[in-house]
Amino acid sequence: MTRQDKFIGGITIAHAVFGTVWVVWVASQLGFPSAFLGLNLGLALAGAVAGVGWLRGIRWASLLLFLFYATQLVHIATPEFQLSFTLGFNLNIAVGWFAPSTELAFNLFAFAMLLWASLRSRFKEGARLAAVTGGT
Repeated sequence: MTRQDKFIGGITIAHAVFGTVWVVWVASQLGFPSAFLGLNLGLALAGAVAGVGWLRGIRWASLLLFLFYATQLVHIATPEFQLSFTLGFNLNIAVGWFAPSTELAFNLFAFAMLLWASLRSRFKEGARLAAVTGGT
């Protein structure tokens, strides 16, 4: 396991743990519905499992990690509807000029982690393939 893999796994676990604290705090302060709490805690649990699995080198953990960050990529807010999963760590770039009272945002933190993990995952799969085929 390389240092990069340890960072990816550690950041994902920290994101899940701090995200859990953030979700509980926000829900208690703002009185969000239990669906908000349940969905976000489920996402946090998926992130923690993905991070631990990533550190252990379990193959399915990369898919779970990708889903964890992909879920947090896009944010939509209108007066009637809101879709946003961030677990507290986000760096959103938002536009709102295309429709009145509507905002569409893209989470750069989630994108960076998704890109970094996907590059590492490809490298791991390539190294495994080279080991199985004898390096050809």
